[in-house]
Amino acid sequence: MGSTQPTRAQRIARALASPTGAFVIVPALVMMAGVGVFLLGLAATRDASNSMAKSQLATQASDIAHDIAFALDQADPMLVRLAALADPSLPLADVAPRMHDLHVGRAGVTNISIGFPNGNLRGTYMDGAQVRVQESVLGPTTTRTNYAIDGREIRTIATKQNDYDVRKRPHYQFAAEQKQRAWMPPRLFYTSRTTGVSCVEPVFVDGQLVAVLTVDFDVGALSELLVNAPMKDARTIFFTRDGTILASPGVKPPDIAVREDRVLRYTDYEDTALHALFETLGTQKIERQRFLEYGAYLASVSPLAGVRANAAARLDWYVATLVPQRVLLAPGERLQSQVLLASAGALALAVGIAFVFAWNLARMRRAVGAAREAARSAEARANDLGSYRLVEKLGAGGMGEVWRAEHRLLARQAAVKLVRSEALQDPVRALKLRERFRREAQTLATMRSRHTIQLFDYGVADDGTFFYVMELLEGLDLDKYVRQHGAMPAARVIDLIAQACSSLAEAHDAG
Repeated sequence: MGSTQPTRAQRIARALASPTGAFVIVPALVMMAGVGVFLLGLAATRDASNSMAKSQLATQASDIAHDIAFALDQADPMLVRLAALADPSLPLADVAPRMHDLHVGRAGVTNISIGFPNGNLRGTYMDGAQVRVQESVLGPTTTRTNYAIDGREIRTIATKQNDYDVRKRPHYQFAAEQKQRAWMPPRLFYTSRTTGVSCVEPVFVDGQLVAVLTVDFDVGALSELLVNAPMKDARTIFFTRDGTILASPGVKPPDIAVREDRVLRYTDYEDTALHALFETLGTQKIERQRFLEYGAYLASVSPLAGVRANAAARLDWYVATLVPQRVLLAPGERLQSQVLLASAGALALAVGIAFVFAWNLARMRRAVGAAREAARSAEARANDLGSYRLVEKLGAGGMGEVWRAEHRLLARQAAVKLVRSEALQDPVRALKLRERFRREAQTLATMRSRHTIQLFDYGVADDGTFFYVMELLEGLDLDKYVRQHGAMPAARVIDLIAQACSSLAEAHDAG
């Protein structure tokens, strides 16, 4: 009886399973995998270089948008404080130092003023780096007097006669027409002939206009925020949706604006990149930061649209950062050469060590995979808290911890506060802590201040852990904000303290 001959497939399988087969097939597989990874890596490197450049460009534009928005929002507290001075019967000796102090240290603010229905005006202006006070009194011989503030004393520095009547100025007429706080369209300022924007607010008493408050921003000063471009040959522009160019650092503005007494439009510039940007934008509305590719350029466009300084109308302003694509892709090309050399060396090394470590590597991977799976299972059990899965610890206090969590069914992010297990080891102290935790949750649930977080849930986990679930707030705390952006204006600090005190007062009333 003859023996059964192995099939061709069986012979191939035996050959591959032999030492000689392993000696050949393992390096071959490593080489094939290395070549595939190398080819994929080249494409990934190009994509990564482009993505990193876009991310850098977008981040810079976003930072600029944030800084300019913060500067414009200064108008809100300034107008509130100006309103308290909008009484022509107040002595100038009392009003002038207060207006001076209100103006000092305000980035981009070039003038603040109070105009009265009798044509008189009180205000401040920038004289170089100094803030000066001015008063214009309308009469047979209208007189404008400029003052310097020395401590709390006012000193006359200039007096001249002119025909200035604040009621004839555009900002006064615009405020009277709007009948509410509003931003004026960009315009050339009367004295400096520079492009600026103004936030105006009329003051009414018993239906009668008694004053017009104005805060003027010099866009040229604001454009200092746009100077530091993120890459070589990159530049930034500040513009409105209708094509008005508010600022373009590094590019000399055409003289036509001064000659024709108007603000500049993008068509006034002999700039192909600028023209291409607006042609690409067309009539599309940009509600959030976008990255545009057009021709040989890339641009990140960030809107400043929205309510600024609590004015009624929404702004329609934007910041764009433009850069040639060759600049963005140059690092990627250099990186590709480095990747080529590194990949070739890694491939040669992988082929050499594959003969020795193939079996050990497979065994180690199996062991590591099993260990990771066990760790994931243990972590999942440890992070199971009722309907919520704990994701990341956010902080810890005297008795508890706060975690970022996610609802298992709703996939909603929340913050979970729980009592730490080590804090409950003492039975007497544990009773007090649990009672305190319960009262804290009940009090928080009754609070309705918009400055107080909302409570979603309260309960006890299977292992006896007390917890409650709150809304999760994203953002920076004051410590990080001040470290990143420096000291805040006093008015902003007072506003933040008032918000915190509002919540604390409600908590105090609740017991």
